[in-house]
Amino acid sequence: MRLRARGGGTGYLVHHLFGRLLTAIKWPVALGTAACFPAIAIECWAALSATLAAAERLPYFFLGFAAYGGLWGTLLRKTSITWLSTLEHEFTHCLFAWATGNWVTGFKATFQGGGHMTYRGTPNWLIQVAPYCFPTVTMGLLVAFSGSDVVVRGWIPPVLGASIAYHLTSTWAEIHPGQTDFHDAGRVFCLLFVPGANLLLYSIVLNSVVTGQLTILNSLRHVLGSEWTLLHWVMR
Repeated sequence: MRLRARGGGTGYLVHHLFGRLLTAIKWPVALGTAACFPAIAIECWAALSATLAAAERLPYFFLGFAAYGGLWGTLLRKTSITWLSTLEHEFTHCLFAWATGNWVTGFKATFQGGGHMTYRGTPNWLIQVAPYCFPTVTMGLLVAFSGSDVVVRGWIPPVLGASIAYHLTSTWAEIHPGQTDFHDAGRVFCLLFVPGANLLLYSIVLNSVVTGQLTILNSLRHVLGSEWTLLHWVMR
């Protein structure tokens, strides 16, 4: 996977401002996420416990999760990274490049040769680490079907379960010492930010599965209001 940034072009002011902003907050975000990691872990565990407690209402969610997990463990794990996983990985790079005002100029995903995307604009760490902590398929499903008809909702839980298992396994497969994205973003930064960001997003997904609504702010409020953050103990 390669990211090649090219300067100038349409929307220069937008992606330039995003680039400078994200550069300014990079280490505060990393250190803040690390400081909140105990609270994030507790929130994720609480969300998982709530999901398990609702197992009678959500049996097909766990069936979808187990089905994909079993497929990966018996078949997909022994193969090279699949084309679908590569496609989703590169699309996530593109999604966050667009979100930060950049212009995607190239996109490629192959069965054997991996993939890459190119963009014109200002590089930033959010583009580089997004595929490793943002479950694109799962979040897309939650946004698309949030508040949808009850009849349609019937088949959503198993698909969500499978999508979470997919993100877990694909992220595991993509994390290795030679990963260029981690080198570009900075290995220390990734170590501080990526684990906590993953757990926070999983807690949001699990809470949304239980409530049937996309509940992003609830998890954030629980984490920031928790006594289990390093900042809370320092300020006592």
